[in-house]
Amino acid sequence: NGAITVDSKVGEGTSFSVYLPTIEQESGPQDEVKPENLPIGSERILLVDDDPMLVEMGKSKLEKLGYEIVAMTNPVEALELFRNAPERFDLVLTDLRMPAMTGDELARKIKLIRPNIPVIVCTGSDQSLAPEKILELGVARVICKPLFIKEIAETLREALDSDI
Repeated sequence: NGAITVDSKVGEGTSFSVYLPTIEQESGPQDEVKPENLPIGSERILLVDDDPMLVEMGKSKLEKLGYEIVAMTNPVEALELFRNAPERFDLVLTDLRMPAMTGDELARKIKLIRPNIPVIVCTGSDQSLAPEKILELGVARVICKPLFIKEIAETLREALDSDI
């Protein structure tokens, strides 16, 4: 149910258009690990990413692991929500690159409010945060995108079960 079209003109070049059908499945090869084989939890996690699609996918996957997810696409609003009820959350999972406020800035401000909460920062490039800056922020972990269910399940459990 897809199509490929070709438009070619001598002296101008050729262009190919590929049309692929949408699929309703959200799992892929990386998600073939069954949830019953993964570490699970019941804690409440504040999930922050400026991409609504990533927030919805992340929320869905984390809920399948048993977590209660409060998902936000605006880090400024997420900080305000956290500030109003810091004990409501057990962990913060945030993207690094966001327009209104970066994930490391959000982590720093959250740690000023509640120093003992684990914060995990997700990034497309692990070179964005130097190890010494991670230690300064008190961030529990930095994980690289794309996030695979097995990696995120293990990372969440480690962060929630540690003393950071």
